Amino acid sequence: MANAYLKLEDFDMARKFYEKDVKKRIENISDGNIFKKELEKIEQTSNTYNEQRILPFLPKLFRSFVDEIQKIVTLKDSQISALSDSLLQCADIHVRFASHLKAISANVTAFGLYASESESTNKELKKTLTDNMTSILNEFIQCKLKPQRIIDAYVQLSLPEEANQMRLKSVALHLDNEINGMHGIIGTSLESRTAALQHYKTLLMTTNDMNLRGVCYYNILRLYKHHLHPDEQGKDIVNGLIECLSKLNIWDRRLLAKLAIDFLREYDTESSDQTLHHKWRASAKGSLDNQQHESDEPYIGIFLSEIGNLSAAEAYWRAIIKQIENSFGSRVLDLIHDPDTTLKEILRATEHYERDNILLCNHLATASEKLADYFMENATTGRETDRNSFVKAENMYKKAINLLERLNSDTIRIGNVKKKKQEAEKAVRKKQ
Repeated sequence: MANAYLKLEDFDMARKFYEKDVKKRIENISDGNIFKKELEKIEQTSNTYNEQRILPFLPKLFRSFVDEIQKIVTLKDSQISALSDSLLQCADIHVRFASHLKAISANVTAFGLYASESESTNKELKKTLTDNMTSILNEFIQCKLKPQRIIDAYVQLSLPEEANQMRLKSVALHLDNEINGMHGIIGTSLESRTAALQHYKTLLMTTNDMNLRGVCYYNILRLYKHHLHPDEQGKDIVNGLIECLSKLNIWDRRLLAKLAIDFLREYDTESSDQTLHHKWRASAKGSLDNQQHESDEPYIGIFLSEIGNLSAAEAYWRAIIKQIENSFGSRVLDLIHDPDTTLKEILRATEHYERDNILLCNHLATASEKLADYFMENATTGRETDRNSFVKAENMYKKAINLLERLNSDTIRIGNVKKKKQEAEKAVRKKQ
């Protein structure tokens, strides 16, 4: 039943059935949770751990430990194996609902099931994994876990891209001046922003992941736009961006091209390279003229939210929404935001091909939903104590739903956005 709900993307019902399965199976296991005491302590003082800004990054780390130990340990008991599967499904769903402590508990419990097995194809590695898991879990319980420790853990697990992602998250945390951890980046002074620039620059040299590179370029260009004076170092970075711009999706490509042009104008207003300017303008203009693809969902904004860089995420989604809206005529834009108009009326008011406009509307619905997700995340992480973020989220979900319903989109997708809107509405009522 749980799998059926999961396929229907009814995650709340799937979670309830998986949790029911876990509870039933765990009662029949006498000694399968070697981290029982640690997890009980976390549960007893959950408020303490919920306040740790590092919390959202731990479910993924602990899941990585599970993935590694699964490679060298096989659960012989079918009941325990089924229990592990249900625990991991629960963990994934808890992450989706931002229930980070519950996700940690499920992942750690699953790891413990594998660690309790006597046989292994690599006993030395098994001991190393178990020792590292225990050490990190205890550091978290003692509120001493730092970002660098997570980075080191990913390196030890031979997961370089995950380590690079965590480096980005660490920089975002420090620029928000919320926690200490990475030497040289404390506060939001000029020195800390300059240090952040160097970390982004280093990441550009150490990762081949185009999505990560896009995030680095975006953060660098925003630093120059709002905080740093354009210099030769920045121009070299911009020159590197133009070489990989075509590998990014159309929306990110257009946004980065515009930021690059802004940088070049500030860098040398009198004698800037007109040929280079022309190339950037062509990139910025051409990216929206190319064939649209439904799979080209913007990535930078999603990852900015994942790494906790929420202010940059909001700026990103607002820029993407403006970018999409500007591709319609002003009359079309008025029709889009009028709930009484139909999709045919919108399409009739534009000179573009029908398919392109449908895809643009899909992109606009996605961007509106993602901005609403940001407002919900912003509110639930304690950054705003009033109801303002929840109200903004509710309004953006409404816009997304209106567009999706006109497009006759997948009913499951519409249903998921409606559930998010209901959560926002509940939060608004509670804050009254």
